[in-house]
This record gives sequence, structure tokens and C-alpha cells, in this order.
Amino acid sequence: MNKQREEFQAKIISITKHAHHFIRVECEPLTKKIEKEFIGGYIKFLNKESDDIVARTLSIADINSSGHFLIDIVDHKNNGPAQTFFQKSIINQEFTYYGPGEKAHVHTDKIQYFFIGDYTAFPAIYAQIKRLENKKINLLLIGEENSIEYFKGIENLNIKVVKDIGDDHLQDMAKEFNIVQDFIWAAGERTFVNKVRSFLKKNYELTQLSKYLSSYWQNGLNQESHSKLKKEDQRV
Repeated sequence: MNKQREEFQAKIISITKHAHHFIRVECEPLTKKIEKEFIGGYIKFLNKESDDIVARTLSIADINSSGHFLIDIVDHKNNGPAQTFFQKSIINQEFTYYGPGEKAHVHTDKIQYFFIGDYTAFPAIYAQIKRLENKKINLLLIGEENSIEYFKGIENLNIKVVKDIGDDHLQDMAKEFNIVQDFIWAAGERTFVNKVRSFLKKNYELTQLSKYLSSYWQNGLNQESHSKLKKEDQRV
């Protein structure tokens, strides 16, 4: 990477099945404490055992009473380097990361919230909606029906699960979306995030106070190639 960033070390304490398609990895920071304010933020994982050492972004799902941070790893067949590393890891294995980075702040003064995301966005969505008590929350999840298991324990969620985002899903959402009172949040694979981006641009004039859009990855691209395209997307 072009920027010189400080690297930190962490040690894997436990690996457990967390929800459908997820394993939860408990990590002890060895060189830098991570404060609770970074729940919902991220680290940049560096796989020093691979020739491809481009940083991979992983959301911080929680920080426990021991000061250990928890990351939820998507467990499916199309795994990238980070997922593969943690699936094959053993207890007490150490790894290197940059960060942590802060979570994307959602304005809490809105009436209704729409969250759209694939599996890679679930930890960040979970952290955001935990901050939004007494708000109307709508989740449009890209996955399988049992994807809702990840959000168990949170009440009063309006959840719809689809295998792919189509214009009909966005049009259904638009029927209830108020550009003044509501907030829309979308993150995950780049092609679907750009589909949401194009829909919003065509139908609304939204400021940053009413939206958050971020692609985490793109199928078939490494992180470096994806990052370049992501910057172009954000300038549009």
C-alpha cells in the first residue's frame, strides 16, 4: 500500500459458530487496546502468510469485558484470503492488522431507517441498529431465509430477505421512503451497492445526512482493484 500505516498484533482466543454462515473469532489485541467506541468500526487484516498482503476490511462486531474484539467471518464457499485465514486458524495464532477505524455514523434524529446489505455487511448493520432505539427499522438482506438468525434478539425489525437486489425491491422501499425524515444505508458487494446508488440518484436528491453507501468488495477483484473503483464510485 502507498501509505505507511502502523501495524498491530492480535492473538486468536476462540473460534465459535455464531449464526448461519458465520463464525465468531475472539481476538486479544497484543500491542494496542481497542476501545468500545470502535464497535461497528473495522480493522484492516493483513495476511502475512500470503503473497497477496493487500489489507482486507473486517467489521468489529463487539468488544467484550476482557477487552477482546470480536469479528464475525462469513463462512461460505467463495471465501477470500481473510475468511480462509480465520477458518484455518488455531487458538493462540497471531495476526497483523491496521486500525481500528471508526464506524460510519448514522444520524440518529431520523424517523425511519432502511438498511440494505449482504452477509459482509451484517456486523456493521447490527452495530448501527443497536444504537437506534424506538426507531422504525427496515432490513433488506441479501442472502438466504435463515439469514435473519444473525439479528435474533433485536425486536421490532421489518426484515425481507432476497437472493439478489432488483429494481422491484428498491421500488417497494421507495413507497415508504421519505427524503426528509428517513435514512438509507447500503453496504456490501460493489455491484449491488452501485445498483442502489443509481436508483437513489435517479429518483432522489439526497445529502449525506440521509444516506450512507459503501462497497466492501467486488466478486472477482482483489482489494486493491476494488478500492480504486470504489473511489471512482464515490466521486460520481
